[in-house]
Amino acid sequence: MNWRGKAIGGSLGSMFGPTGALVGAAAGHFLVDRKGQPPKKQRERVLALAAGALYRLALANQKYSTIENLTLKIILEQANAALGKPLTVYDLPYLIDQSAQIPQCLRKLGQATRAYPELAYLATTWLWRMAVCDGLPTPPALAMINDFIIVTGLTQEHAMQAALVYHRGAAMGAGNNHRAACATLGVAYDADAEQIKQAFRALSLKYHPDKHAALDPDIRQLTAEKFTQIKDAYETLNSSEPHHNNWYAHAPESPQILPAVPGTDVICFVCKQPAQLPDPASRAHCLHCQALMAFERPLAEYLLAQERG
Repeated sequence: MNWRGKAIGGSLGSMFGPTGALVGAAAGHFLVDRKGQPPKKQRERVLALAAGALYRLALANQKYSTIENLTLKIILEQANAALGKPLTVYDLPYLIDQSAQIPQCLRKLGQATRAYPELAYLATTWLWRMAVCDGLPTPPALAMINDFIIVTGLTQEHAMQAALVYHRGAAMGAGNNHRAACATLGVAYDADAEQIKQAFRALSLKYHPDKHAALDPDIRQLTAEKFTQIKDAYETLNSSEPHHNNWYAHAPESPQILPAVPGTDVICFVCKQPAQLPDPASRAHCLHCQALMAFERPLAEYLLAQERG
């Protein structure tokens, strides 16, 4: 299987289990081809840069929480294992302090992994895990990950696959239209009907052509186009079954999916750790691997099929 196949499989399930061993949960393959890895010294540098990049990403929301600190340490341990353990367990605690002295860690990490697509892909998943471990990713965090992806040279498709199980807005297929509509209205991917309506009303009042009748014709045209985009986005979000009522999780005792009702006992699609869904279930992330716990039905079924296959 080439790296693209591994990337797709990895994005849909390949993850570290509770013991810290690297397992192919969905595809049964290592995400990183050991034959294609950089030399040991460069792998050590990748780990140091990853530590700095993850730390700076955690600071993107102006704070560094306990859960972010724990997640950073777990990711570094697992990254070390994935890279063939170039560092000992005693070396890892010093990485964060040392990497703090390295400027532009994200860009340098992208440059260091650019020649190794498997590694660049895996590093992208590390960044997503950090970005979502303490809640929804902030705009600065999203911008940092996007800049990193540009430096690595990963395609848009593979970048989306890396985000798929971590970030709700990375959904495939019809979800692309939904994501674009949410961005236009400025609402969360799983916004409910009332939140969508409120956003539509506010933007409609701001960009309605009647409010700009006295302005320059070119400006009137721009506002009219914006108003049309807002209307189209609102219609898109109201033309299908509400997404917040359409989430499915992994049943705890069998390879089946079930409605993601708050309070329901489930297991993570990725690392198979048990959990109880909070409210709202659509925003629940696994405490062990940071993957989302519930997905829209087509994607949940696809993840389950990967597990069976």
